Amino acid sequence: VMVVWVLLAVVVAAPRHHDPTPCRTITTYANDHGMLPDAFIPQCADDGTFAPLQCWVASSVCWCVTPQGKEIPNTRLPISYAVSLNCQNPSSQQSSTHTTSSTLSSSIQQMLNIDPPSFARFASTRSNTVFFIARNQQGRGGGAKQVFRVSVRGGVAARPTQVTLEKQSISMFVTRPGYPEQLLVFTDTDGNEHTQFTLIDLEANTRTPLTDNPANYHRFGAFSRCGSRFTYVTISEDQPKPHFTVAIFNLETAQSTVVNEFVDPVDVTAGPLSNDFRYVLVRVSSETIPQDSDLLLLDSLRVEAPKKLTVHAGTDDDPSDWLVTNARFHPRYPELLFVLSNEGQQFYGLQLINTQTMKRKMLFSFPDADIVSFYATPTFSHISLVGDRSGFGDFQIFMCSEDGLTLTRMVTSLNSRNLLTASVTLSDDGSRALYIRETLNQLPQIEVLPISPTQQFPALELTAALDVPEEFQGLPESRLVQYPSIGDVKVPAFDLPPLESSGSGPRPYVILVHGGPKSNSGPKLSTRNVPLTYLRTRGVGVFIPNIRGSTGQGKRYSLLDNRENRKDAEADVLAALDYLCTVPSVDCNRIALMGGSYGGWMTLEVISSYPNHPRKFAAAIDMFGISDMNTFMKNTAPFRRKDRMLEYGSDPNLLTALSPLTRACGIKTPLLVLQGSNDIRVPLSESKQIVEKVKECGGDVEGVYLDGEGHGFVKQDSKQVVVHSILRFFERTMLASEVNGAFKKFEK
Repeated sequence: VMVVWVLLAVVVAAPRHHDPTPCRTITTYANDHGMLPDAFIPQCADDGTFAPLQCWVASSVCWCVTPQGKEIPNTRLPISYAVSLNCQNPSSQQSSTHTTSSTLSSSIQQMLNIDPPSFARFASTRSNTVFFIARNQQGRGGGAKQVFRVSVRGGVAARPTQVTLEKQSISMFVTRPGYPEQLLVFTDTDGNEHTQFTLIDLEANTRTPLTDNPANYHRFGAFSRCGSRFTYVTISEDQPKPHFTVAIFNLETAQSTVVNEFVDPVDVTAGPLSNDFRYVLVRVSSETIPQDSDLLLLDSLRVEAPKKLTVHAGTDDDPSDWLVTNARFHPRYPELLFVLSNEGQQFYGLQLINTQTMKRKMLFSFPDADIVSFYATPTFSHISLVGDRSGFGDFQIFMCSEDGLTLTRMVTSLNSRNLLTASVTLSDDGSRALYIRETLNQLPQIEVLPISPTQQFPALELTAALDVPEEFQGLPESRLVQYPSIGDVKVPAFDLPPLESSGSGPRPYVILVHGGPKSNSGPKLSTRNVPLTYLRTRGVGVFIPNIRGSTGQGKRYSLLDNRENRKDAEADVLAALDYLCTVPSVDCNRIALMGGSYGGWMTLEVISSYPNHPRKFAAAIDMFGISDMNTFMKNTAPFRRKDRMLEYGSDPNLLTALSPLTRACGIKTPLLVLQGSNDIRVPLSESKQIVEKVKECGGDVEGVYLDGEGHGFVKQDSKQVVVHSILRFFERTMLASEVNGAFKKFEK
C-alpha cells in the first residue's frame, strides 16, 4: 500500500505534458526507475484510466477500482477468487438501491457475488497443472462460467488464468488423454440442456465445434486411452419417437461413426471403448423395472450382435443396476472391465466383469454406503473410491496389483466429511489426489493431496481459502437424527440448528426436501445456499429429511416410493412436521416447507392434500416443481417420458391422484413459486398453471419466472432475484422479526 501512495505522489509532481493519464504516469515511472519485484504496479485500461480490476500478485489479493483508481469498498478478495468480482459494474457489488451502510447488505451481497470454483481436473500427463470451472465477471466471456488453469511451482500455486472464452457457461469439461493442452468442453444455451461439444486446443489457440445440431442433446461417454476417440450418445426428437444414437468421434479424422441406434428406450448412456477401439460399452435401462439396467458391448463394425454382459433376473423388489460413469477396461488385460454395480447387494460396489467368460465378481464395497465415484489412473496403478453413507463421505485411495485384483489402501490426511463434490480424481502417475473441499465457515476451495502407502502429507490449496462473511460464521454443525413414519420406517434427516446467539425461545424452521427423487441431501447446507444460510444466522433452523425413495440408505429404501407408494413419501414429510413439533426448541406455528424439482412437487402435494392435518405449514416455496402429473408427462422432453413413467407410473388415474393442481383450491398455505423459462424437465407451464389456479381460488400465491434459466438458477442476476424473493416472502409470511425488514433496502 505504501508503494501506491508513493507513486500517487509522483503523479501529482509529474509534468502533465508527458502523459495526461495518472495510471500511465505511474506505470511509466515504475518502468523507468525500476521498482522492487514485489511492488504493486496498477494495471491500465486501453484509454489510460485505471483498469476496473487491480491485483497485487505479491499479496495474493485483488479489488475493484473506479476509472480514477479509487478502491471500491467491499470488493477486496483473494487473487484466486478475483474472477467473481464484477468490476465492470461496480454498483452491483452493493445493494440494488445503492444503500451501502448496512452490514447485512454487504454480507449477503458478498455471498451472492462470489461464485466459487467447481469441477476440477488434472491436465493429462501433468500433476502440477489443474483446470477448473469458475464464473468470470470481468467481461471476457460475459459473466459465463469458463475454464481456468492453475499451476503449482515449488509447492506454491500460481494465480489462476482464464483459458476459455465461450459465450455460454461451460457446464463440464474433459481433459483429452495424452494432450495436456486440449479440453473438450460442454455448453448449452441458457440452460436448455441441448449440450454441444467443442474441442479447445490451448497450445494452437483453436476452438473446434464438434457437434453442430443445437436441436439435439449430446451426452459424453468416455475418451479412449490414447485420446484419439471418444464415445457419446446423441438424442434426437425430430421423429415420432426419440432416437438415442451411440457413436464414436475420431478426433484424428474429425469423423463420427454410428455404432447403434435405440428407438424410444427408457435411457441409454455410453461408456468406454475397448482397448482395440472396436467395442463400446453402454448401459441400457430396463423397460419395465425401475432402477434396473444391463450392460451391452456394441460392435462398432456392426458385424457382431450386441453382447449382454449382465444377464440377470431383476425384479421390482430386487433390481440390479450398473453405472458406466468412469467404467474402465484394464489397460493390460483388455477382457477385464471395472464398473460400479449393486447386483446382489444393497449398496453400489466396485465390480469386475470378465467380458470373455461373463463372470462377475464384487471387488470392494462399503458395508453401509454406496460407492458414488470410481476413478482409475491410465495405467491402473491407483484407483480412488468415494462412498456416500447417509450423506457422509467415505474416501479411499488404493494401489492396485498388476491385474487390478488386489487393492492396497493408501494413507491420506483427507477428512472426507468436508468434500463438496462426490468425486476425487488422481494425477496420471497416481501421486496426487484432486478434490474440492468446503467447511462450515469457508467457501469451496480446490486442493491437491499427495498420497503415499505409508505416511500422511498436508494438502496444497490451489485456490485461496476464503472465509464466509463474519455474519455467516459460527453456525453449529448439523445433527443426524431419525424420526418415525408410517410402515415402521425410520427416516434419516439432518437438523441444522440456528446460530445459538441469534435469540432464545422456540425457533422457526424450514423443512427442505431434495429433488430427484433418486438422490439425497448431505449433512450440511452449502454456503452457496445464501437465503437459508442467512436465515440460520437470524434464528431459523433448517431440517433436511431424506424421505423414502432417497439414495444412500440402500437399494430397498430407494424403492419404497415407486409408483403407487408415492403417498408414503408424502407421509414422511408430514412426519417431519410432527417430529419437529415435539422438539421444545422449535416453534411449531412457524414451520415452512420448501423444495426444488421433485421437492417442489412434494411441497405442492403436501400443502394441497392434507387440509385436515392437525398441524399446518406457515409458508411454502415450490421451485420448478410438477403441478399436474398428466400435463408433465405430456410436456416434459419426449426422451424423458418413459423413464419418468417408470418412476411415477403411467396410469392416468394414478397420475391424477398425484397432481396438486386438482386440489389447488384447497391450498391455504402462503405459496411462492420460482421457475426458469427454458426448463426442459419441468416446463414453465407447470408453475404458471398452479399459480393461476391458486389465485383464481383466492389463495395467497406469488409466481416468479426467470428468463434464460433451465432446471435451476445459474446466472448471477437470477440468483439475486431468487434470494430477494425468498427472503421477502418469508419476511411477509412467517419471519418478520427474523428478517426484520432489512431487505426492503435492497429491492429493485
